[in-house]
Amino acid sequence: MTSRGCPYKCTYCSNSLFNHLYKGKGRLVRQRSVENVLDELRRHKKIFPHLKRIDFIDEVFSWDREWVEAFVQQYRKDIGLPFHCMQHPNTTDQEVMRMLKDAGLERVEIGIQTGSERVRKEVFERPVSDEKLVKTAKIMRDLRIVPFYDIIVDNPFETAEDKRRGLELLLRIPRPFYMHMFSLIYFPNTILTRKALDAGIITEDQVEGHVSRSFDQMYVSLKHPRPAEDRFWISLYSLTSKRFVSKSLIKFLSRILLLQRHPALLVAFAGLCNNIKLGSIAVKWLFEGKPVFASLGKRGKSKKQG
Repeated sequence: MTSRGCPYKCTYCSNSLFNHLYKGKGRLVRQRSVENVLDELRRHKKIFPHLKRIDFIDEVFSWDREWVEAFVQQYRKDIGLPFHCMQHPNTTDQEVMRMLKDAGLERVEIGIQTGSERVRKEVFERPVSDEKLVKTAKIMRDLRIVPFYDIIVDNPFETAEDKRRGLELLLRIPRPFYMHMFSLIYFPNTILTRKALDAGIITEDQVEGHVSRSFDQMYVSLKHPRPAEDRFWISLYSLTSKRFVSKSLIKFLSRILLLQRHPALLVAFAGLCNNIKLGSIAVKWLFEGKPVFASLGKRGKSKKQG
């Protein structure tokens, strides 16, 4: 981690609560100096001579452009390893991503969170437009950076129309890409949790940390029991990242009302496509000498990677 904290205040995220608690008590995001970070990485390279990649897990890696400019110059010179980081769409532009790519950025995780612009702005207080997300995705494609997009499902604030718009947005995103689907978790005292409690959408036992909570699934599995409509949309979302499944087929499937009411066949098809994609990744990683079974075993168990 090169920093702690987040400059944004998404209502579902614990960082929104931290930002409220510590308002007026100093900087919300604390950034280590470039030299401090590089010192740590130099030590790691000595301790682990076969180190192949660095994963930066800052909430938003490039929120400070000046810091990034200084970092990439030294990192390329002193470390020179491929790396992974997390980005917010609003801090992602062609210039910044090119700098990071030139320094060794191999893959990046970006939060879409919901495909509905209405929910993104009005419910999540996440001021990101559909057009910005599509533009960001095109930058990843043009620079040949591997993108992982995060999507939150099991969201009671989304209507059927919001879910359809979400599918339409995902179909606009250029392939190839990977998708991480997460179930909406109600962290204690966040704005979204209080809103859901006040509206009677959830009860106290569904708040994270309660032993008796009725829904306990962070990573999304197609095998998890949920309403037919949700299984229908989650299956379609999962298919959007599969290059071997045509977008026209996905659009066709989304218009079949019988599948929406009885999605068992669609769920089975999506599960099969997940396994095909995982298998192709495994073969690719075997040829590249990567630890396949430890990595894919965990991913396959949760089915969080689409």
